[in-house]
Amino acid sequence: MSRSVQDDRAPRTRTMTIPRPLLALAAALGALAAPASAQYGGNTNGPLSGEWLLGLDLGYAWQTQDSLERESFQVGAQVSRFLSRPHQLGLELRSRYEAIEAGGHAGQVFLGPLYNYNWYPASRTALYVGGRVGAAFEDATGSGDDTHLAWGLQAGLRQWITPRAALVVEPRYTRFEIDSGSATERDRFDLLVGLNLVL
Repeated sequence: MSRSVQDDRAPRTRTMTIPRPLLALAAALGALAAPASAQYGGNTNGPLSGEWLLGLDLGYAWQTQDSLERESFQVGAQVSRFLSRPHQLGLELRSRYEAIEAGGHAGQVFLGPLYNYNWYPASRTALYVGGRVGAAFEDATGSGDDTHLAWGLQAGLRQWITPRAALVVEPRYTRFEIDSGSATERDRFDLLVGLNLVL
């Protein structure tokens, strides 16, 4: 005669214990991140106060003056620091090359400080307006070298594709104060497209 034995014991369950140092580290990181998120309404795209921004851009222009065609290409770089979330102060370096249909060319290098005021209508969108002033060094066929005072205004849109990288579109106006020849001033309008990176 055989007997059957039934095992009524409940199945064993395993519990995972998170080490206390790991919990403390997670809590500390959360505490550090909370003030920034609260201060900017959760918008942490782009540079915060004290961070640096690198800007790289390209521009192209075509114009006709007195039936004479001109093409110009430019490349620029900016390094700026955000004194606070809205206030941006930096330095711009820009090189421009112009080819003239009838022959000859002109080159220009601009160097000077800039300021932008930024605001954030959406979490991934930043708008800005600002100004700049500096020196423009020119070398043109037939007129030699010259240096002018240049100043201008700019407005732009940054669309953040990641929290630390943005595509930028910027229309700008520049006035050149010329103190040689018959011309005393020159105006220029440009549209720039570029990339901004938080350093």
